[in-house]
Amino acid sequence: MIRSWLAYLSLLLLDALLWVSVDGYIYYLLLRVLLMLPILSLLLFLVGNRLIQIHVEPYAEGGKLRISSALPLLFCSRIHVNGLWHNGFYETSESVTTDLKHNTKRLQAPDMGSGQYHLQLNKLQTRDLLGLYRRTTKLHEETKIFRFPQPVPVTDAVYQKVAKEARQRSAGMPGSDYELKEHQEGEPLRHIHYKASYRLKKR
Repeated sequence: MIRSWLAYLSLLLLDALLWVSVDGYIYYLLLRVLLMLPILSLLLFLVGNRLIQIHVEPYAEGGKLRISSALPLLFCSRIHVNGLWHNGFYETSESVTTDLKHNTKRLQAPDMGSGQYHLQLNKLQTRDLLGLYRRTTKLHEETKIFRFPQPVPVTDAVYQKVAKEARQRSAGMPGSDYELKEHQEGEPLRHIHYKASYRLKKR
């Protein structure tokens, strides 16, 4: 913004020197136009900021930003949005920044594992057409998406190993497959299959 003001003041000073030295009417008109440009840019900038309404909605891969009107894109040279992605399952976060150049903008969620992703927009920065003015406002737009675990191909050997471990956990006896047998003294009572024992007792 400081560079824009320096460039504008330099151009204004150059035109004033030409008007004084050359005494040309065209430089006088140009000087008046240059003096009016910041005011005109400021008025358009204020109107554009009044019309900015940013909404965020979920889609399959992240969040989609949407501006209700295209006029702010014409009255502002830059519309910059800051936000934060948060994974509630792993408690990880990642910041996100983007410039809006069209009515809609898609923000793809970062790779932070599976779980619930929460996108929160917290800051909006805008600049006028000449780059002389800047405005920062707070945003309170948010959305949520769910990212499910991706299926992984499993070989037959891995499947057999996992199935055996599952049977062992079900039986509660490490090192042996799931089966019914007589209860031995000293074994935990929670391993007794009471329904099967009742059926055997009735026979």
